[in-house]
Amino acid sequence: MLLFQLGRYLLISSSRPGTQPASLQGIWNDSPAPAWDSKYTVNANLPMNYWPADTTNLSECFEPVFAMIDDLAVTGARTAQVQYNAGGWVAHHNTGAWRATSVVDGAFWGMWQTGGAWLATLIWEHHTFTGDLAFLQRYYPAMKGAAQFFLDTLVREPSLGYLVTNPSNSPELAHHSGVSVCAGPTMDNQILRDLFDGCAKAAQALGVDSDFRTRVLATRDRLPPMKTGSRGNIQEWLYDWIETEPAHRHVSHLYGLHPGNQITKRGTGTALDGMGNGTAGSTVAMWTPNNNTNNQWTVTGV
Repeated sequence: MLLFQLGRYLLISSSRPGTQPASLQGIWNDSPAPAWDSKYTVNANLPMNYWPADTTNLSECFEPVFAMIDDLAVTGARTAQVQYNAGGWVAHHNTGAWRATSVVDGAFWGMWQTGGAWLATLIWEHHTFTGDLAFLQRYYPAMKGAAQFFLDTLVREPSLGYLVTNPSNSPELAHHSGVSVCAGPTMDNQILRDLFDGCAKAAQALGVDSDFRTRVLATRDRLPPMKTGSRGNIQEWLYDWIETEPAHRHVSHLYGLHPGNQITKRGTGTALDGMGNGTAGSTVAMWTPNNNTNNQWTVTGV
C-alpha cells in the first residue's frame, strides 16, 4: 500500500494541469545534461507513466499528456508532410519540450512510426473510463489525424499481402545482429488495431465521419494478425525471427497483452510462456491471470 501511494504521489507531483507531462527524470532532474536529456521516450516510458492515472483516481494528472498530443499533432503534421508526403500527423520514438516528431538518435531506435498513434489511443481509453463526451469531441481530431497518417502510408507487404508500416522497428531490439529496421512489427499492428478501433467507435459516438469510419475499419481488417512462432511464442515480427536478446527490457510485441487487451492467457495458451524476465530501464510488471482454481495472479517481468 505504501508503494501504491508513493506512485500516486509521484504522478501528482510531476504532472498537474498546466504543466509538462512527467518526463524520464521528471521535476526531480538536477542535471543540465541528464540521461536521455530527461525527455519523453514515447515507445515505452511516457505511456507507462500514465497507466495508473485513471484507475487510481488521478484523471486530472492526464491533462498535460493530452495538451502534448495537441502540440504534437501540429509539429507532427509538418513531419508527415515533409518526410512522408502524407496527411495527418506522426511522432516517432522520442520527443521533448519543443515537441520534435521526426526520427532522432539513429534508425536503430528512432525509425519507429507509431509513437503518435500510441499516444492517440490514450484519448479513447480515457473516454471509455470517464464517459466524458465533451473530452472526446475536443480531442477526436488528434485521433483522426493520427489514423489518417497511416491510411496514407501503410503499404502492401509483397509476400504476405497485409498492410504494414514500413520502415519501422520493434522498439530498440535487433531482429538480426545490429539490425532493427523492418516492416510491420507486431507492436505496430497491435497499436494500429487499437487506434483504428478507437477512431471508429469515437466517430460513431460523436455521430461524425461515417466514411472515415468505414475506411479505418476496412484498413484495420487488412493489418497482419498476431502469429505464434515455432517456439510457441508470439512473434515480434512478421516473420519468425529469433530475437537477439531474449531478456530485453522491451517486450514490445506484448503491447496486445498490456496495455492493450488483444491477448489473453486463456486465448493464447502457452504463447506467453516464452517471455523473458526483462532487465532494467523500461522493464515493467505485467500481471496476467494464472487461470488456476484459486484465481491467483502471477507477475511476469516485461
